[in-house]
Amino acid sequence: MEHLETIDTFVLKGISEVFTRLTIANVRYCHWKSNFMLDDALSGKTDLDLLVFRDDATKFEEVVSGLDFKRGTLPWWYRNPSIVHYFGLDEETGKLIHLHVYFRIVTGGFLMKNHRLPLERILLNHCVSKGGVPVPEKSAELLVLVLKTLIEYGSFAELPFALRQTNILRTELIWLCCDENLNRALELLQQFFPFLDEKLFREGVDALRGSSLTQRFWVGTKIRNIFSGFRIYRSWVAFLMVLLRLLMILGNRLFIRRKIITPSAGGVVLAFVGGDGAGKSSIVAGISDWLGEHFDIYTVHAGKPPTTWLSSLPNLILPMLRKLFPFERINVQETRGDDNSRPKNPRDYSLLLLFRSVLVAFDQRSVLKNAFAKAGQGAIVICDRFPSAILGGTDGPRVDPAWYSHPLKKWLANMEKRIYASIQPPDQAFVLTVPVEVALKRNDQRAGTEGEAYVRTRHADVASWVVPNCKIHRLENTQPLVEALKDFKRLVWQAL
Repeated sequence: MEHLETIDTFVLKGISEVFTRLTIANVRYCHWKSNFMLDDALSGKTDLDLLVFRDDATKFEEVVSGLDFKRGTLPWWYRNPSIVHYFGLDEETGKLIHLHVYFRIVTGGFLMKNHRLPLERILLNHCVSKGGVPVPEKSAELLVLVLKTLIEYGSFAELPFALRQTNILRTELIWLCCDENLNRALELLQQFFPFLDEKLFREGVDALRGSSLTQRFWVGTKIRNIFSGFRIYRSWVAFLMVLLRLLMILGNRLFIRRKIITPSAGGVVLAFVGGDGAGKSSIVAGISDWLGEHFDIYTVHAGKPPTTWLSSLPNLILPMLRKLFPFERINVQETRGDDNSRPKNPRDYSLLLLFRSVLVAFDQRSVLKNAFAKAGQGAIVICDRFPSAILGGTDGPRVDPAWYSHPLKKWLANMEKRIYASIQPPDQAFVLTVPVEVALKRNDQRAGTEGEAYVRTRHADVASWVVPNCKIHRLENTQPLVEALKDFKRLVWQAL
């Protein structure tokens, strides 16, 4: 391919590796959309829109799978044929690379891509190299851009979404539309679409350059009608699908406010456990923000579960009870002082404390039950803290039924035991530790109210944290946050 232009923007190593491997495997592909903004795509600011020759689909999937790219899945109401999403981790920067891959050109707009246009050979057979990246010749790109945009403008439903791209579209047309490119685009038009009048195509170019909205809609309607034989779904089916998608998108943005892409391998529950000063909260926030840019993320805090119907009334009077009974605390997490304020031995728990421990267990199970349900629906669940299986361990069971002879106490202890035993294990857990001296120093630096005894006890509890049937990563987090996040991103990415 002729090298016409160079890319000055830093290219992520992960993207460079993708292009290199695809070339070695003789995969026919090109970056086919918005090539005047290719710098942004190569630097990871936007997704890479790749068109891959359908006959090379298997080779392409082998290449990206070998680079640990993972396929993302859209919900059933928003999937489009022949379009897939792949995501990979650039380990040097920690950024996610998004490959938006087309095996066929299906277009029509944001809500509904209902036109299958046989444009693949035009783009793939008329490529040049831009900074080592195969891109269509400007004439081929101009032809495709004008046709797909006019099809969008010819739909009332797609019109508002098309208008949002007006400025970008006009900038791209200026970049593409010299007389030489336009004439060459008209030659390609006659070669591949002889049924489309050249004069109408020119009118479409002029309309997109700066005519009124009425003119763009009028020309778009004509183009849409001419290509009616290329529709995937019948008009009434497309109408119902557009209506459904619009309702689902609006509902998600107004009420749910989460991304809709999920890993094709299914959802996963990832637990993060750490003592004070281990950096757990910062790591959880960083991982959630990182994955949340692209995937459906659900974050829960199992150490401080929200109130449920069973605990709502008791929790209302809990502050008053703590003032009346300052030493009636069920665990060390509720006590922030020194050794003199440690909670009493669990063997000496009153009925009030045993009832409280059951309520905490119930609330934890409720929030985690919902978390596992979200994972079953495909979401990536980030769980801040998770109950240990060890008696007396971090956030885990506090009492043993064998300690009590009183029937009601034994019944409550058995209930707590059954509740914790019914909680599913996470898919993978990340236990963050630091030397206890580092934890104490960090606690002092952030002006923490926790006493030294509390920090030491938490440190010991976390070190022994365990849940059966769960892959556990134990990591000493003494690095700066930026470097620590890179390590955690690698481990989390492998877990997906």
